[in-house]
Amino acid sequence: MSAIKLVCRSCKRSMDYDRSIDSSIPAVVTKIVQGHCDRCWHGDHDTETWYDAKGLEVPQNVGEP
Repeated sequence: MSAIKLVCRSCKRSMDYDRSIDSSIPAVVTKIVQGHCDRCWHGDHDTETWYDAKGLEVPQNVGEP
C-alpha cells in the first residue's frame, strides 16, 4: 500500500491516505496539508497544498493540458 500523508493545518492531526483511493493525485505527491480535518472542519471553504518528498509544493494542475 502506497500512502499519502494527510496533515491538518488547524489541529496538526495527521493520517495516511491510501493512494489508490484517488488516482488523479500525481505519484510525486507524498503529503497533502489541508486547512481542516474531519474532526475540526466547520463547513467553511477549505484549501489544500500538495508536497513532494523533498517538501516542495506540487502544483495541483499537474497533468492538465
